[in-house]
Amino acid sequence: TLFRSAPPGETTLHPGSMAQLADIRRVLISDSLDPCTRHILQAQGIEVHEKQNLSPEQLIAQIQDYDGLIVRSATKVTADVLAAATRLKVVGRAGTGVDNVDVETATRKGIIVMNTPSGNSISAAELTCGMILCLSRQIPQSAASMKAGKWDRKKFMGAELYGKTLGILGLGRIGKEVALRMQSFNMKTIGYDPIIPPEVTAAFGVQQFSLEEIGRAH
Repeated sequence: TLFRSAPPGETTLHPGSMAQLADIRRVLISDSLDPCTRHILQAQGIEVHEKQNLSPEQLIAQIQDYDGLIVRSATKVTADVLAAATRLKVVGRAGTGVDNVDVETATRKGIIVMNTPSGNSISAAELTCGMILCLSRQIPQSAASMKAGKWDRKKFMGAELYGKTLGILGLGRIGKEVALRMQSFNMKTIGYDPIIPPEVTAAFGVQQFSLEEIGRAH
């Protein structure tokens, strides 16, 4: 997704951005990323430098040599960093949010800000489902008991998910994927989201309620 900061939520490609991106020759990766990131860029003829744990002062001193910057969460792309970035054309955030990037300043300078909103949605949903299973069947506790040489079968019977109601707060990409997976356990899925309309969530099997109603259901 390529976006500019105004109006809020806009996610459209700005005119001329493709030509701007085609101009990128040197990219700095300042946070830890999978090696495939470097390989993909290098396959396009882009020179890639990986420098992690840079201090703000070090980043400001070095950013002027790069056309692109790729970050995760640790690097803060502040107004000072962007002011020193005389060549910078794009900032890529390997993740959903861009809270660590001064998007307003980047927009004023004509620097494209990109993120990967769907990059880890499935992984996060799978982890959430795994945690739900661990809670319902007391898997961590029973594993610890066995490691201690005990066999407390009755103590750690847990509870079935079948027929239970799961309340999901936040029904965006990850919430939707959690709902779809837990429905395969024959769970009833309800939820709350302040933005997504009830008819949209109903299409993937989640009936919306207020927070107060969900709390009372519990």
